[in-house]
Amino acid sequence: MDVKSNSLSNTTAEERADDKEFGHQIDEEQIYEVSARRNPELFTLTQDSVPATETTERSLRVNPPKDKPKMSDATSIMEFSADLATAEAPPPLPVGEYAATIVKAEIKDSAKGNRYLALMFRIDPESYPADFVDGNLDGETLPYNRCTLIDNATGRHRVRKFLEAIGASLGTSVDPNELMGLTAVVGVSHGKWEGEVRAEISKVIAA
Repeated sequence: MDVKSNSLSNTTAEERADDKEFGHQIDEEQIYEVSARRNPELFTLTQDSVPATETTERSLRVNPPKDKPKMSDATSIMEFSADLATAEAPPPLPVGEYAATIVKAEIKDSAKGNRYLALMFRIDPESYPADFVDGNLDGETLPYNRCTLIDNATGRHRVRKFLEAIGASLGTSVDPNELMGLTAVVGVSHGKWEGEVRAEISKVIAA
């Protein structure tokens, strides 16, 4: 059976009249598509009933393909100014005391199950020593994870001293969100990590 002819016969006179009333200049192909939308149960196209090319064209008209995500250009090449085979770690921030600002603060649990403040202090490049020319132009950001949150006499006293050093308010709780943007003076020392010398914060004192 010709599916298209069947669809035309199932188009009601009222539907045709509606189309003419609104001034549509329609042909059989348009009637077919309108009927398909109004009576979807009558239009089950198969490869046996409609040629594959016609089925594909109608499917694309009714259900246009969505835009595919653009793939990154896998052929892009990054050129460096020097050979990576000779790249070495830059010298760490010199040992000393620097004004620093808390730029990240959250509470974490250690491997032993103790809670602690996980902080990131940022040292502005203006605070670098004059002879330190290889520092990060955006500033040096160093972690500080030495403030444990243990609820006993010793733990509470240590937390109090730390909060006083950074100018935080004191109470019965610690909200890391309230520590953002606070400043202090950090003592920078050197330690080794995976065989490389790195700067680390050894103490925090009041600014």
